[in-house]
Amino acid sequence: MLKLTKGLFVKFYCIANRTQLYGVDAAGTLQPYDYFSSLVQTAPGQSANTVTPGVPTETNFLKLQTQLINPEGATENDIFVSPLPMTGAYTTPLDLTDFSSATRAQIGFRLSRMVARFDIVNVAEESRFTVEGISMSNGRSASRFFPIEPLKTKDETNGDLITYPERKVKPDMQHKPTDAEPKLNITQGAFYTWPSLKDDGGYLILKGMYDINMSESKPVMYKIPFKQMVNGVGTYIEVNYNHRYTIEITKADPLRLEVNLKVTDWEEDVELDDYTPDNDFDRNTPLTLETGAVGAYVTDKGQVTLMPEAASEFAFVMGSNATLKSELVFQDGSEEWLELASAPVTRATSQNTKYTVTTVDAKLADVSKLLPVIIRLTNPASGMRKDIKVFATKGPEVTLVKEEGNTGTFDAQTLTATIENTAGKTIKLHVVSESRSDGAEPPSITTGSTAVVDGGITWLTVSENVDTAAGDYTLTLGDAQTLPAEATVTFTSKASTVATTVKVVLKEATPAPAP
Repeated sequence: MLKLTKGLFVKFYCIANRTQLYGVDAAGTLQPYDYFSSLVQTAPGQSANTVTPGVPTETNFLKLQTQLINPEGATENDIFVSPLPMTGAYTTPLDLTDFSSATRAQIGFRLSRMVARFDIVNVAEESRFTVEGISMSNGRSASRFFPIEPLKTKDETNGDLITYPERKVKPDMQHKPTDAEPKLNITQGAFYTWPSLKDDGGYLILKGMYDINMSESKPVMYKIPFKQMVNGVGTYIEVNYNHRYTIEITKADPLRLEVNLKVTDWEEDVELDDYTPDNDFDRNTPLTLETGAVGAYVTDKGQVTLMPEAASEFAFVMGSNATLKSELVFQDGSEEWLELASAPVTRATSQNTKYTVTTVDAKLADVSKLLPVIIRLTNPASGMRKDIKVFATKGPEVTLVKEEGNTGTFDAQTLTATIENTAGKTIKLHVVSESRSDGAEPPSITTGSTAVVDGGITWLTVSENVDTAAGDYTLTLGDAQTLPAEATVTFTSKASTVATTVKVVLKEATPAPAP
């Protein structure tokens, strides 16, 4: 269902499985195109109606294209796999100017696959050749959408043809068919390409192993021109979009490969690569930070602790079938101490976005105002969302351990401990620090904390360091001191290396009760 404002004639263009479009900028460089704005009508259906065209115009929209295949990539980022790009259009202007007509209209148009598909038929035991990889030379590197028009790397006149990155072929689909598995010798969807014009001189490249004898094999490579053979006579053909081509290997030797290239209908009910369309996204995948994170760590709860320092940053990648809406949600009273940026990850087959989180230098002065922030990712197609909480990495949390008869006090707001100025008096503090795992199997856990009396003061001592995430420290006064007297104790997390400093103040001793 598409909700439209009446008042105009409209056309419909549909692109499937390609959410990022590309256009040529003023400098002639191909760039991601994201400059979309809606057409605006001031008074639909009225004589005073003013129409502000949207961006891009239809003319400019029809110039947009797919990203370029990187011939040096040699990764699946530049190899076509399901879901395959498709387009369709309803270009007969639909009349939406009559405000008295029905509120709903139904139209239909067919989506066409923008690529050609190649299947391989081979019985390795008979041909003695096992196909291991397939690519294409003199190929087009991109395509326009409307109409589907294959493009060269630069332009139609002066552009360069490319050699596609190689796609691996499974050898287990090259055996003699059986009654139980009648298609055992056919590798369906072995390779996909943009259309190839006859004048391009395109050809496929098959690589694999040729069995010289029962015990010896050698690597071989064969070139397969786009030539259709009928009774031994061949004619060169164009490779068109939404067509299926079958490479039937009939005979091989170390130097030459005999094949038949057949053009057939693209069957609608053939299951190719494993792919299940889903409007959801990676909500349940554990969060993994990209290499290069500074001062960031993912906890076992999938939250992020980030050092409140200028150089701190981290990035992560989230996949989806739609462009996710992203935002930072700050709590009331919190400094807006983080910034979020996103950029598409270059892939030929899926919608992956890299999100980068950095600190705002000017907001880091008061750590008490760096409250937890939520990175909220929302899928507009399904309405589902994923929340990732980011904490400013802080020192160990300190609280008072109440003991019967102990007159010591602790103010958690000011981190101030008060001890009676009497020799041997104590106060016990409970300290909770971070634990971190190295992610190995089994993991190595860093936890615990250390405590040090600062400034070389000797009249106050602290008990031994704690090796667990949570533990108690006892602060003990040696001899009574001349008041006022105070000291500081620094508790440091072994995992995060962040510290919490507690001020220790001595107070007048409580007079002994009269006899």
